[in-house]
Amino acid sequence: MQVIWNNLIKLGKVNAAGKPCSVILEWEDNWFDVVSFELDQLKPDIVMFFSGPYYDEYINRILPGSSFHPVNERPTRQLARIDAPGLRSRAMRTYHPNYLYRAGFREYLADIVGAIDL
Repeated sequence: MQVIWNNLIKLGKVNAAGKPCSVILEWEDNWFDVVSFELDQLKPDIVMFFSGPYYDEYINRILPGSSFHPVNERPTRQLARIDAPGLRSRAMRTYHPNYLYRAGFREYLADIVGAIDL
């Protein structure tokens, strides 16, 4: 089984925090579409996006037509299954690990593993 833990935005941040400026994001969309390339070439069974719900727009930029669905009793903003046209992998999105450690990492990990449905 192959798993990718993936960063949605590959280039830079503003002042070492947050998202890069729109020029960098646009450049990455048009000329540096690494996430799509990784998914196509590595063909993982599972893709985990540890990005939180505020980055769902970036998942949609990479995987147009993405939809987010519950995997258990947690709200989809906390843990979601991602469906997207052409996506051959099982994909999920949850919070960044820094948040997960503060919010109960073991409980989230158990929910994620339970949602994988091997």
